[in-house]
Amino acid sequence: MKSDFNKLDGLLSYYEALWKPPAFTSSNDSRLEKYPDISNWINSLTEQEIDQIQVSDRKLLESAAPFFHDAADLLALTSAPSKKFQGLEIELPPFWNRDLPGRKASQIQAFTAALWPFTTPILDWCCGKLHLGRLISEVSGQKVSGLEINPSLVEQAKQYAKKRKLTHQVDAHQCDALSTQASHFLCSHQHVIALHACGGLHTKMLESSIQERSSRISVSPCCYHRFNHSELYIPLSSEAKQSRLRLSNEDLRIATRQCNIASRSETQKRKLLQTWRLGFDALQRELRQVDEYLPCPSLSNTVLQKGFQVFCEEMAALKGLALPGSLDYLHYLKQGEHSFVKYQQIELVRMLFRRALELWLVLDRAMFLEENGYRCDIFEFCESSVSPRNLMIDAKLAL
Repeated sequence: MKSDFNKLDGLLSYYEALWKPPAFTSSNDSRLEKYPDISNWINSLTEQEIDQIQVSDRKLLESAAPFFHDAADLLALTSAPSKKFQGLEIELPPFWNRDLPGRKASQIQAFTAALWPFTTPILDWCCGKLHLGRLISEVSGQKVSGLEINPSLVEQAKQYAKKRKLTHQVDAHQCDALSTQASHFLCSHQHVIALHACGGLHTKMLESSIQERSSRISVSPCCYHRFNHSELYIPLSSEAKQSRLRLSNEDLRIATRQCNIASRSETQKRKLLQTWRLGFDALQRELRQVDEYLPCPSLSNTVLQKGFQVFCEEMAALKGLALPGSLDYLHYLKQGEHSFVKYQQIELVRMLFRRALELWLVLDRAMFLEENGYRCDIFEFCESSVSPRNLMIDAKLAL
């Protein structure tokens, strides 16, 4: 584990200038000047080819391999073993997935299968409506408690348990997982689980579970940039603390930047909105006579119905900029379209390191657990088409 971490750390550090600087905010990106082969490769790709290869880390790295000699090492280091439905012989109860969208139900089923069997009471951290914990309780007979900050979701979780006649063994509690109160629900004879708990939430879960010596901890991390106390990432393990990498919350977003589950319509709207934002960026640079990106708030996709000119007018109003009466909006739209092509290309290069950064973060958590007396397995619990965030840490307290 430490060996793989140090290899990943070395590659991420060596190529830091390729993946770290944001691609959206620069009007003159020169990061590829030292890498002509990579530059020629991305320039040869069509928009459709970029869309096709970016959804899969394997496809992306295999496509880049002839032009980027370390792609093969990155692929080997980020190929976690699979434990998808391995040896599953659980008879799922009828209608357990009612009111659940297909992909969410598949994630819950895969999570349950990968961790089977369950031999101790469960604590479902950030449980939402407790769909995961409820299924685990129903198939294993174990008692399950869930922690959720949203009172509406807690009430819905209780109603679902009542419908399934599980109130004697399943209960949800309103609790902020980041508060000291959360630790009151932890004990040693317990299996603490979290499916896609975000950054600071699952970090708090690991720290609190270790403190209470919970017998088993299983987590599929997500959104490492959220709910953090600092703008810079604070490593957990002693090994990661020695790394020279200094990761901002913006850097952490790269680990979860993947677009293989959005609908075609959503993807096209996102692209158009990004194109318009880049068109407005060209306009504001010229208007302000300042060659730097001007951070602008997000706007709803409904603005796309109003046209590019109205978009620019609304953006300018939000930033207190006065627009001249006569502007060639088509000119700036064309600039946005050109910039978006370059942005996609540079972003694709950054994505070569997406899974490496994610696994770096997962290994940091696993090594932290091992330093505190746990034996850890890291594996993929579902296909990336079911969820791009398919890495699991399963930790058991060593006797």
